[in-house]
Amino acid sequence: MLIPKLDPSRRDREYKQRNFEEISQIVHTWLFANDVTHREMDRDILGLDPLSSKGWQSMGVLHYLGLKKEFKGIFHNAELHQSIDQLRSDEQDFSFIIELLENSVSDSSERLIKSLYEVGKFRDKDFEEHFKLRLSEIENTDGRRNQSQSRKEQGILRGILFKGVQEAKCAICHRTLPIDLMVAAHIKPRSKCSTSERKNPNVVMPVCKVGCDDFYEKGYILIDQSGVIQINEEMYYSDELETVLSELTGKRCTHFSQETEDFFSYKRNSLKQD
Repeated sequence: MLIPKLDPSRRDREYKQRNFEEISQIVHTWLFANDVTHREMDRDILGLDPLSSKGWQSMGVLHYLGLKKEFKGIFHNAELHQSIDQLRSDEQDFSFIIELLENSVSDSSERLIKSLYEVGKFRDKDFEEHFKLRLSEIENTDGRRNQSQSRKEQGILRGILFKGVQEAKCAICHRTLPIDLMVAAHIKPRSKCSTSERKNPNVVMPVCKVGCDDFYEKGYILIDQSGVIQINEEMYYSDELETVLSELTGKRCTHFSQETEDFFSYKRNSLKQD
C-alpha cells in the first residue's frame, strides 16, 4: 500500500481543545473506517451537536496532524498491528500517529501500567515495597480497596516520587509536610499527555494539598520559563487570595529542570490561550 503524504496545517485551535483519548479515537476512526464523516465523529466521539459543529472540530484535529481526505479509511479491514508496521516502515515520521493508534487497543492501560512499573523498578531497587506503601495510602484515603488502573498509576508515580519517606517538600511553597498532605501533581494535565508522556515520571511533581495543588492546577499561578512562580494575571483574585499568592510569587519551583521544562511550557501556554 502507498501511504499518502502527510499535509499538516498550522491551525492548532481544535487540536488543543481535545484530550489525548479523543484525538486517539478520531485518528483511529479516520484511518480504519471508510464510511464515517467528520460530523459523525463530532457527535459520537466529542459529544457535539453536528448541526452546530458541522464536523469542524474533528476535521481540525485531523488536518493539524496532516491526515486529510487522502487518509480516510486507508486501513479499512486491516489489522491494527499490520497497519502500524506499514506506518513504521514509511519514510515519513508517523511516530505520534502510531502512538495514538496504540492507545486505542483494549489493553493500552495495562501496557502503560506495566511500562511505568518497569521505570520505577529501574530507578529504585526498593520500588516494589514503596509502590505497595503508596498504593495503600491511596486506598486508605478514599476508603476503596479496588485495584483500578488509574489507582495503580497514581501509586506508581507516588512510589517513584516519594519512595519510602514520611515527609516531602512541596515544589511550590517549599514547606515540608507529611506525605498524606502531598500529591504527585501532573505538570502537564494528564488528559493532554500522550502515552509516552504518561510513562515519563518527570511529568509529575510533589505538591501540597494545602493550597498549592489547586493554585497550580486551576491556573492561579504559573511557572515561567526560568522556573520562577508567578501570579497568572489573566485570573481574577480577591484581595485575600492575592495576599496568599504573593507569598509564593518569586519562589523558584524546585521541580523545574531541563527534563520538565516542556511540561511547564505546555501548561503556561495553555493558560495564556484560555
